[in-house]
Amino acid sequence: MDISGLLFSIKKGISLLFIPSGMVFILLFLGFFIWPMKRKRGMAKTFFFMAFLIYTLCSSAPVANILVKGLESHSFDGYLRADTSGIDTLAVLCGGMYQGDGRPVIDRLTPYTRLRLLKAWELCRHGGIKTLVIVGGCSRPDGRCPVSEARLGLDWLKELGLPSGLNIILEEKSRDTEENIKGLQGILGQRPFFLVTSAAHMPRVMWLCQRYSLKPVPVPCNFLAGKYHWTPWDIWPNPLNLAKSDLAIHEYIGILWNYVKYLVGRGLLQH
Repeated sequence: MDISGLLFSIKKGISLLFIPSGMVFILLFLGFFIWPMKRKRGMAKTFFFMAFLIYTLCSSAPVANILVKGLESHSFDGYLRADTSGIDTLAVLCGGMYQGDGRPVIDRLTPYTRLRLLKAWELCRHGGIKTLVIVGGCSRPDGRCPVSEARLGLDWLKELGLPSGLNIILEEKSRDTEENIKGLQGILGQRPFFLVTSAAHMPRVMWLCQRYSLKPVPVPCNFLAGKYHWTPWDIWPNPLNLAKSDLAIHEYIGILWNYVKYLVGRGLLQH
């Protein structure tokens, strides 16, 4: 593995440690590891309690929805007022795939990818789109997979049916969101375009687009937070809510990581 792949793996590993499910695992592991040491059992109990607290809070509907809504509430801020006249290009960011052949294409795409592609498909059929850019390579550190997310996504869209004459461009080398945006920069440059991704993912994507001087009009989809009245049952832990919390924290970490990288890079350039 080259240095780029190693750094990529380290970054992904750190992200996994700081999402709620990762913190619960680490705390339980540390608690069980030091439990045999009688003098450390007080610390072990603290780790167990912290794991219980994180799991209970992040698996509840109110906490999970607050975390997600903090991202999704910014998906439309200022974007709906954008001038979309004359824009005939659409880019969609894939959101992962499952490895393994022999299954139907739709079963090899993650739910996030399917919903994003469905939104793009809808716009291509009814939105006057002439060029479709599907973005997504392989999330492995070496970037090598038998088939890319973009290629698999295109196969599924063809099954659904695409308008004749649609110009399709695939970006198949990117491994993460920042590389997605770099790939788009190389393809579209200063050309305005519609950008489809999950609503919770949109704030980080838009920040990166601004950094790389792209001109997207965001089209968020796959909203996870909803408005409804809480009941006592919503407080009960649910793994689906934990997954929402994991997703939200992952996005917050990604935003923080990119912002710190930007500040460090800017500081180095100034010196």
